Amino acid sequence: MAMAMASEADLDVRIETFDSAARLEPLWRELEARSSRSFFLSWTWIGAWLETCGPRPMILAVYCQGRRVGLGLMVRGSRPQLGFRRAALFLHEMGDPAKDVATIEDNGFLAERGFEISVTRAALQHLHINDDAQIVMSGVADWLPDVARTAGWCDRVIVTQACPYRVLDPSDSDDLAQLSRNTRSQISRSLRLYERKGRLTITPSSTLDEARARLTALARLHQQRWVALGQPGSFSFPVFEEFHQRVLARGFGAGQADVLRIAAGPYEIGYLYNFYCDNEAYSYQNGFQFATDQRLKPGLVSHLLAFAHYRRAGGTRYRFLAGDSRYKRSLSTGSYELHWVVLERDDWRRRVEGLARRAHRWWQMRAPAWSRRYTSGRGRD
Repeated sequence: MAMAMASEADLDVRIETFDSAARLEPLWRELEARSSRSFFLSWTWIGAWLETCGPRPMILAVYCQGRRVGLGLMVRGSRPQLGFRRAALFLHEMGDPAKDVATIEDNGFLAERGFEISVTRAALQHLHINDDAQIVMSGVADWLPDVARTAGWCDRVIVTQACPYRVLDPSDSDDLAQLSRNTRSQISRSLRLYERKGRLTITPSSTLDEARARLTALARLHQQRWVALGQPGSFSFPVFEEFHQRVLARGFGAGQADVLRIAAGPYEIGYLYNFYCDNEAYSYQNGFQFATDQRLKPGLVSHLLAFAHYRRAGGTRYRFLAGDSRYKRSLSTGSYELHWVVLERDDWRRRVEGLARRAHRWWQMRAPAWSRRYTSGRGRD
């Protein structure tokens, strides 16, 4: 991703006080309009997060010759280190697993186009000099850890996840042609079986009330599926549904969030809860009717219909978001990576923790062999 860089000397980093989401909104929206942001850095997402979780973040603002070119919201919290709690700053998250269930992706500092790298470096340099806390950043791009190192930080990547996507080429309407023969066969057979029930349709919500009702129906199907698999499911967390009802309230009218219904005549196949930003669709959550007939593939069919739906709307890419699920690999034409990182100073705590982690890995690798020898020795006595 080629990005122009502003002169570091031209940038001024300031810590500003957060008064309320209402006061921040016009500032965020004004910069958002000058940025190449992801949906997760839109005010639709950020505003819903502030209202639902109620943080009092530190506003980190970057200026270039008096013009605001960068914003980031840092929440103070802590994370475990060496058996203690270490002060940490979380970017656009709470640092509380019970409240961070919405899972931000494509995270980073909101920046004016062309200032992405320079804003990030300036902000991280300021924090490195003026704050003793670690920095926790979820779902950031490949280039950010490199920039963090040039700002003086040591980066530790906790998790890396693939983010598959499908390019929506307006000149290519045959979405089955790019799939493997096995996937193409499964979907074609499933399409024929569904069409026996009635005409296949994918319909956006006509009103916000309908979108909200559909999200509730999606949640019911989602929970049925995951509870049956012995998992809690995303909607088992009250904050999750509350947050997304707010996202719908903010984003539906702007065309940024909707719940699509997929059906075969009167038969309901399921729902896709998707976002739409800068001509890109984000497949965020779903709920499907799973039948006893294993030949029916509600997920594959629903996403296939969604490709055509967003292509007609001018969409250029359909993003499956983080996670290496088999269905995502089957339907995607490309992928990129996101990282969940902790930025640390190169101090004694980091070195001791590094030694402890290496010792733990060393023990895990060798303990089984020692255990076998010890057990066999006792058996001979």
